[in-house]
Amino acid sequence: MAQLDQLMDRHEENQAVDTRSVGEIRQDIATMRQSIAETIDKIGDRVVENLDWRRNVAKHPLLALGAAAGMGFLCSALLRPRPNARERLIDALADSVEEINDRLDDHGLRRSNGFGRLIKAAAMATVTRAATDYLSRRVNAHHSAEPVIRR
Repeated sequence: MAQLDQLMDRHEENQAVDTRSVGEIRQDIATMRQSIAETIDKIGDRVVENLDWRRNVAKHPLLALGAAAGMGFLCSALLRPRPNARERLIDALADSVEEINDRLDDHGLRRSNGFGRLIKAAAMATVTRAATDYLSRRVNAHHSAEPVIRR
């Protein structure tokens, strides 16, 4: 019974559509086309408005500043050159010399007269130069050593 009612409703709808003239159908199509064009224009304007970075920065300046700072930190972390073995050794040597210097200060050698400072500076320079030469020879020997083939 329900199927018969549905068929009758469809038949009446088809007759209603058939009674419209070609001009009315074309007018409906033109109206729908105009409505769709207006909707597309509104959507396009909203997309352009939302993608305008100047307007967004003016609207949310602190958020823009935070985003710029975050991107700067990220780029600096990604693009920072990594120290090679030689640079790491030199940094370790500099830390050791600084630690020795601090220990000498703790023993009061920093407050000595000009001659004492001269002796201390000469000793530190000699130790630093010897350590740098030793480490350079070790690194160069390690990198230039050819593998030994044993038979």
